Amino acid sequence: MDKPNTTIVTPKISSPIILNSTLVKWLAIKDDLPEKPSAIEIKEKGIQYTSVSYKPTNWIDAIIPGTTLNTLVHNSEWIKQNIPSKILSEQPGSTTFFNPYFDTNLLHIPDVNDKGITFYTYWYYTEIKLPEINDASHFWLKFRGINYTADIFINGKQLNKEQLKGMFFRNDFDISTFPSEDGVTRIAVRIVPPNPVGIPTLSNNGGIQGVPNIGENVTMRYPIGWDWMATIPDRSTGLWDQVSIETTKSLVLKNPHITTTVLENGILTNNAKVNISVEVYNSTNKIQIGTLKYVLNEKIEKLSIKIPPSTEAKKVTFPEIIISNPKLWWPHGCDPSGTDKLPELYDLEIYIYLGENISSETLSDQKKVRVGIREFSIKNDFKVDAPTSPSKRKSRKFFVNGNPIFIRGGNWMGTDALFRMGADRYRNEVRMHKEMNINLIRVWGGGIAERPEFYEACDEFGILVMQEFWFSSEFIYNNSNLPETYRKTFTKCAVDTIKMLRNHASLLFWCAANESIPPQELLVELKTYIGAKGSLDTQRILIENSKAISGQVENDGPYGIYNPDRYFKWLPDGFTGSFNPEIGSLGVPPVESMRLVLDENSLGDKTIPKRNAKTSDVLPSWQHLKYSQYFINSPSGTPLNDQIYTYGTPKNIEDFCERAQLASYFHYKELWEGYLTYMWQRYTGLIIWKSQGPWTGLRAKLYDWFLESTGGYWGVKNACEAIHVQLNLINYPNSSTFDINIVNHTVNKIQSNSIEWNVYSCSEMIGTGNISMKSQLNKGIVAGSSTGLVYSLDLKTVLSKLKTDEKVYFLKLKMTTNKGITSENFYWLSTNGQFDELETYKNSIITCTANGIIAKKGSYKIQLTANNNGALVSFWNRLQVRKPVKKGMDIERVLPVFYDKNYFSMLGKSEENIEIEFEESTLTNSQKPELWLKGWNQTWQQIKVIWE
Repeated sequence: MDKPNTTIVTPKISSPIILNSTLVKWLAIKDDLPEKPSAIEIKEKGIQYTSVSYKPTNWIDAIIPGTTLNTLVHNSEWIKQNIPSKILSEQPGSTTFFNPYFDTNLLHIPDVNDKGITFYTYWYYTEIKLPEINDASHFWLKFRGINYTADIFINGKQLNKEQLKGMFFRNDFDISTFPSEDGVTRIAVRIVPPNPVGIPTLSNNGGIQGVPNIGENVTMRYPIGWDWMATIPDRSTGLWDQVSIETTKSLVLKNPHITTTVLENGILTNNAKVNISVEVYNSTNKIQIGTLKYVLNEKIEKLSIKIPPSTEAKKVTFPEIIISNPKLWWPHGCDPSGTDKLPELYDLEIYIYLGENISSETLSDQKKVRVGIREFSIKNDFKVDAPTSPSKRKSRKFFVNGNPIFIRGGNWMGTDALFRMGADRYRNEVRMHKEMNINLIRVWGGGIAERPEFYEACDEFGILVMQEFWFSSEFIYNNSNLPETYRKTFTKCAVDTIKMLRNHASLLFWCAANESIPPQELLVELKTYIGAKGSLDTQRILIENSKAISGQVENDGPYGIYNPDRYFKWLPDGFTGSFNPEIGSLGVPPVESMRLVLDENSLGDKTIPKRNAKTSDVLPSWQHLKYSQYFINSPSGTPLNDQIYTYGTPKNIEDFCERAQLASYFHYKELWEGYLTYMWQRYTGLIIWKSQGPWTGLRAKLYDWFLESTGGYWGVKNACEAIHVQLNLINYPNSSTFDINIVNHTVNKIQSNSIEWNVYSCSEMIGTGNISMKSQLNKGIVAGSSTGLVYSLDLKTVLSKLKTDEKVYFLKLKMTTNKGITSENFYWLSTNGQFDELETYKNSIITCTANGIIAKKGSYKIQLTANNNGALVSFWNRLQVRKPVKKGMDIERVLPVFYDKNYFSMLGKSEENIEIEFEESTLTNSQKPELWLKGWNQTWQQIKVIWE
């Protein structure tokens, strides 16, 4: 390839220039050095590539940030040389982009374990023009993430003194003393995959559990493959995070540290204590005198400083300040002033300048930090019931600002194993968790240390975070064989990660490892950094093992589906932990996503999974995508029939996927309602396995890789709402009497005025009632952050009205509080647990009106009013926003879309108002998004939207 176009880059203080390939041109070329080159050989090659005389030829376009594989699957020559021609002939367009996530494509890409480490060892190259600077100014070249081993060169010089290792370390270099001879700055980076790369297995749970193992590197584990993840052939090697250029003068700010406290003896006060420190680095060989200043909530503090030359930054601490009546940061749904209110965040500005007066000439560096004022606390010996009740066991109870928070979590694997996503993707995915009423994300230890953009979104949306370090039970060094190189790399990465993430209001606690404990030496080291006496983070605890969030090691799982009554009882086989970090496993997406995931030959009427088909019985393509069966041969001795086929036999892939959404909704809603029935009595928290994933796999997701919500998303959203009315299904389906509970996640007590209930069969309404809470148990009063039993609903007489051939019935609860808050909960139930009756249910047709506004270009809102004028239930109505396409063309969805309701059902003679919000920047001014609706056993119908 010809020499890249040289981009002029002009960074300003506190305004870095991100050197992504959308801004500057990057090239890549396969390394031609031997497998184990000497340092001299690497240096000679790097000097050659960055010299003025070198003209890059035979290089290919590179995509930065992103993995090496992502660059290669966009290159037609590489594709033709490495992908079987038969596969390419079967996929039109695959010679210009070979989609690794489609069907079984990953299996046709050469694996680094088979080809050797050199196959995915590449050089990356770019050219930029920097302005001339005076002797007092500095340019910094920053790499926020490299996987795994790297050497970096600029203008014929090597920047790193020793090879860079470790996926989770930020590297920065002062490049001011490496001027270009011709005004063009040339940068070259050689990147080698993790070594050893690990050996994939058919089960894919971390690869071969022994050495050689990918766990011998400080990198993420899942690219070797897992039971939910296919093997990534290059092990996610590359410049996986942003590259940037920043400028400063002689004094540089590093790693600000902000702590806040709002409690006195565990009681919330009206004052917040804020402590601020920052590291200052002198980039010269002379003493530098200057002023350090911050501005926070109109408070200004200055310190005169004298910083001697040193290889290390000097920590400077400001005096503690008091903010009266602060606006507090709360997790989503807990703010006393409103459950829908977004958390409060303050802007902290830190400046350092030379001399006593600040100006554009004297400003040396500047940092901005968003601060959430809040305080976490924990009760480590909270008593809950044990399975052998009346005995008790200890658990951990988490508090924010002195108020208990029941953890409603989701496991997070990352956005993309090829690292193609940016801040918008993080924001959308975190918002989807917020919209589901999840209040915590566990960043799983087999993945990455998440990026600042992820945490910024969590801060903004009020999502707590459990961040794990990079150990997993599939491979951990013994204390006796811990290599010094691993220890040094881990220490470097751990310290840098703690400093990078500790200021985020959302970070609740750290966890040392997934389902295991790190080597004792490293665990002890982590404890010196984190905890009340920690040197880096005093405001959080370190939990040793993800299975010990409660304070003692407990089982996680199960990873299947159970009869709904099981979640209201003690689960079998020891799955009774008071804080379960992993439970659940369903994830088949809607059919539109399935068509983007699997070849049409895998989606035929005769190729969809049969009734009670085990995972091993389905097509190889479904197995590759980790399909998880919707039934279980229960270890408790009670088998569960295939929950897709309990709605009748699907005729095609559309039927199959629609029934999968029904099963997911029902399963995840009852899972949560079962746990929430015993809030603080048996449990202190629960984390779904998983809420999302980094590829198109079919296992364990509440929304798919395209950001389309599944039925499970809506089941969780309903069950986890801030104030929720629900049934206790402990005796379902055999009983007709159900306790009614009210779950209150807010910090204030609530009082229910009434609960309205309605019951329909498939042919008529068979019962209705309105329960006044004044005469009932506890008068409908439920304390803050608790669950209260308020009524026992006896439906024996109502259900006796079912006709002989009727088993299915619909039940809706509607609870209203004295402050006007409403909770609605719709159930479809059956007297025998089967729903095949719905296969022929004639759904009541609804009519809709919709008004839309364009808030700004590309930003849309629709207000939908739906009316069911019929006498029967309008069941399982799904909304979809589409781009306008010509007749006969495939539909194209707008994603993500934030509906406040979807997959909704309506009673006879009722109305629903639904708000819809989304962004779509690809439409022209004359094009408008379309809104479509499909009810149960009905076809898609377009809803006319009147745009303002």
